[in-house]
Amino acid sequence: MKKEEIIQELHDVVLEGRLDESAPLAEKSIELGYDPLDTLQGITSALRIVGKQFNEGSIFLTELMYCGETAKDAMNVLTEEIKRQHKEVPYSGRVVIGSVEGDIHDIGKSLVIAMLSAESFEVFDLGIDVPDEVFVEKVREIKPDVLGMSALVTTTMMKFRDVIVALEEAGLRNKVKVIIGGALVDMNYAETSGADTFGSDAIDAVEKVKALLELG
Repeated sequence: MKKEEIIQELHDVVLEGRLDESAPLAEKSIELGYDPLDTLQGITSALRIVGKQFNEGSIFLTELMYCGETAKDAMNVLTEEIKRQHKEVPYSGRVVIGSVEGDIHDIGKSLVIAMLSAESFEVFDLGIDVPDEVFVEKVREIKPDVLGMSALVTTTMMKFRDVIVALEEAGLRNKVKVIIGGALVDMNYAETSGADTFGSDAIDAVEKVKALLELG
């Protein structure tokens, strides 16, 4: 396949949420010697369309999830190749993200990661059930522009405040913007917990991150 054909095919695969096909296509592009930064464009362009469709109500959350997971699989392959080749990537900003301690929900966070990646952010995924001290250490180590935390239930939402207090005690709170998210999270809860803002869904989270960094 020519490079343009693979880029177009990856675009279509992500747009249609064909989960099993994206990673093999990304691997094939590497085998053929194509620049992973070029190949990535097919994925990011598709995600932007998906985000627009979701905002317009022409697709539903389930479809958005499939597209996001499809994109994530291919992105993981291409990102590793970009690192292996020591390529310089013009990132819009750096984001550390994870689900708080006690929370094992991953779908919403994965969608946010996919959409942030599509908007040229460098994202460090800490995974699920992340202890407070791990958030603090990663902020100290990676020096992100934004820290994102996710929690889906009321019992784990209390951890937002615990992490932010830990950041304050470590002298790091004023060095990073904080965004939180989850089904029950709103701006009132963000203010109560000490976060800068919240994301109502993956698309909104990306817009809020851009606003925090004044990226327009």
